[in-house]
Amino acid sequence: ELGKIGAAAFARALAKNSTLRTLHFERNELLPEGGRALGAALAANVGLTSLNVSQNELGEGAAAFRDALASNRTLTALDLSQNGIGADACAEIAAGVAGSPTLATLILDRNAFGDAGGDALAAALRSAPNGLTELSLVRCGLRTCGAALAAALPASAGLRTLRLSRNDLDDASGVALCDATAAHPALHTLDLSSNAIGALPIECQLRLAHKLADP
Repeated sequence: ELGKIGAAAFARALAKNSTLRTLHFERNELLPEGGRALGAALAANVGLTSLNVSQNELGEGAAAFRDALASNRTLTALDLSQNGIGADACAEIAAGVAGSPTLATLILDRNAFGDAGGDALAAALRSAPNGLTELSLVRCGLRTCGAALAAALPASAGLRTLRLSRNDLDDASGVALCDATAAHPALHTLDLSSNAIGALPIECQLRLAHKLADP
């Protein structure tokens, strides 16, 4: 466990490194201070392609990844799961994703940012085309933001996987997401398991079944 002091030292080295491609930094108690240091380093780094900083209690420090994502030109995968990220920090991350030229995979599982964070993420993604191919928002306290997320899908034309399981999404969210998936050119994995969605209308089911049968 590096903690915030060790993270600051590591961040300084990472900012200058151009050879490291994959970094697993989970469970190191980086805390918000460490998150801000790592975000600043990532903005300057020119080699890293995959970063896992899950379970580090980053909290509001995760907001530093906004500038990192907008500035970095090599990162393709980022895992920020289980970091105590709230709605405000989620909105900052989403703005970074919308401005990222390279990010393909974003994992934000087990961060309780709720519908406020989900709506902010959807709004940012909808505002600008992006290169996401996988988005995971498992167990994030989502309830009614499914329609907003569905409306954001066209801006992610290359998205192939969307994981929204273990939330509390309602029927309206389920219908909107299934219809958006049926109309999406690339999306073929939609995980809505363990939500509050009841039986979907038969028309919605048929549209989705047709899409999945003819990829």
